[in-house]
Amino acid sequence: MTGTFLNAALLLAGIVLVRLGVSDPPGHVALRLRWPLAGAALFAGGETLLRTLESCTGPQALRLLALTLISLILGNVVGRGLGLQRRLTILGTTLTPRLPRLGENSAAPQAAPGETAARAWIALGILLALNPLTIPSSVLDGLDQRILGLVLKTILDLLALASFGRRLPVAGGLWILAVQFIWQAFWSGGSLAIAPFLQRAAIADAVTMEAGILLVCAVPALAGIRKAHLADLLPSLPMAALLALVWKR
Repeated sequence: MTGTFLNAALLLAGIVLVRLGVSDPPGHVALRLRWPLAGAALFAGGETLLRTLESCTGPQALRLLALTLISLILGNVVGRGLGLQRRLTILGTTLTPRLPRLGENSAAPQAAPGETAARAWIALGILLALNPLTIPSSVLDGLDQRILGLVLKTILDLLALASFGRRLPVAGGLWILAVQFIWQAFWSGGSLAIAPFLQRAAIADAVTMEAGILLVCAVPALAGIRKAHLADLLPSLPMAALLALVWKR
């Protein structure tokens, strides 16, 4: 869970720096970071795939690659059937009006009408947690201590916090930090807990490969090229474990 704790530590440091008056980056700087972040996500996913395949023989590598691609397709079918992306979009639409708003005549962000300040910052934390990097990166953090995905997620979180400048209240930043940590720790801690079982069953590589593929699939969205239905792909993670278990028999 190294990446999860690093994310929390960097977010806390970011809250302190923002409160000390570190200026928020201009909008064009954030836009220019899209491609470097997308490239880093491509590297993180590709490196995960290559390193996992290197430990296999030729036939094993082909079987593992085929298994993860089949899992991706079947997972997408299941995700679409469950309407995961649609539900996620509805959640995002529901949260957006509840986010903290910058008041025109006030130096502090205002809560949306009908919302307390705490709920507004929690809503922002949830929205940030819906980043497509969160779940596959947290799984890789728990299974194999690969933290690059969560480092990229941290950069995106810090950019969001910096956009508020000194108007970010300490309590608001801590609410965001708490939501992020709990959600990421759930996935990375859960992955760490089941890692021994996955390794004994010789299916850990399949799950690691699938998480790497999901990072690669997130690249177009991070680059701003197109909005992919990434939530629909999430069932491919358990699907990879199930297919690998069945394939062995």
